[in-house]
Amino acid sequence: MRLSLTTLFFLAAGTAAHADALFDRYFAAQQAYERHVNAFYIARVPALEGKVPTFTEDPRAQEIMGCTFDYIRDTTGEEGALGLITWLEDAARTEIKSLTDLGTGPEGPAGDAMLGAIDACNTVEITQEIMAETGFMEVFSQPGVMDALMASE
Repeated sequence: MRLSLTTLFFLAAGTAAHADALFDRYFAAQQAYERHVNAFYIARVPALEGKVPTFTEDPRAQEIMGCTFDYIRDTTGEEGALGLITWLEDAARTEIKSLTDLGTGPEGPAGDAMLGAIDACNTVEITQEIMAETGFMEVFSQPGVMDALMASE
């Protein structure tokens, strides 16, 4: 499944204590993935330094993450939640060679439910708003930036 740039972030499952543990694991995986992706952006486009949003620190994005967690858990159960968490953990350790490497998401139940979560949680509008506020979109739209990100090095 392919997801847009603005939907790289969010999900999980079970009883209250178990759900909290899964959400904590999900959030830690989200933070690791975000650091990995942000490092890629800055390495390729130094002008993005200080402009790449830290979604895991923004209350609006944290709300999206909670919404996504609930949506995935409610629609796919623990299997889907664990699928997304595992995908994030693996993706945080996988070399990013090009922007196209960021375009894939989890497979199976979590992947199938992601588009519904993106819509239900207003993910695109809010992430675009955050990216505009940080100046990310301004730099991202400059000539040559997309070429630098798409080049396989």
